[in-house]
Amino acid sequence: MILRICLLISLLLTTKLLAQETAIVSFNPKTNKVSYSGKLTESGLEMFINLLDEHRDNVRWLEIESEGGEINTGMSFGEIIHKNKLNVSIPNYCLSSCANYVFTAANKKSLGNNAIVGFHGGASSEVLDKSQIEEQVASFPKEQRESIRNQITAQLAKYIESAQKREKLFFQRIGVNQEITTLGHAQQYKSLYDSENYVAWFYENEDLEKLGVKNVHVTNPPWRIKQLSEKAKVYKVKIGI
Repeated sequence: MILRICLLISLLLTTKLLAQETAIVSFNPKTNKVSYSGKLTESGLEMFINLLDEHRDNVRWLEIESEGGEINTGMSFGEIIHKNKLNVSIPNYCLSSCANYVFTAANKKSLGNNAIVGFHGGASSEVLDKSQIEEQVASFPKEQRESIRNQITAQLAKYIESAQKREKLFFQRIGVNQEITTLGHAQQYKSLYDSENYVAWFYENEDLEKLGVKNVHVTNPPWRIKQLSEKAKVYKVKIGI
């Protein structure tokens, strides 16, 4: 029973971005960079921590390509990056939890001239999706449904409340406006956010600075993002409009 509920919680909090992949984590002694490719996972986090511990005197940069992952895992990555004053390089894309917590926490941020930093909502935008809860509850015998519904709802509410508190403290610690994870949900962007063709939003450098994200540099400027595909595009959000 507990396993089913935990699996459901995981499903409800999965983003609509890209397919899950196994993270590849490595250290290059020639560049003193840790490279991370894939979803932000607990196993990937463990590999990252182990490499950082092993090469702590040398590692200054994390080069990452990720579609994101579970929000608490993302915050764990960000907390380590901020604590160790690591720089982050994004040659191609950093989406969802990667943008929210890894990119924002970095000391210096280096972007490829076509790179995408795509935000997709964070803990403060999470809500209970009762329609999905009901779909799962319907798979149980009728006499068990009310009890299962109450368990799932309570566990999800506890999870979201805890993540929201952690996220608030996280952004206070790194000095970034927490609204960076939610501004793309504003009414003027609703048609884009709801579209199946768009998976995230981005900010130009001047707006990143307004939100507290400093030290962003583009290799071989100007910065002109390259969309992932016709079915996985990002839209631009402007501050103060």
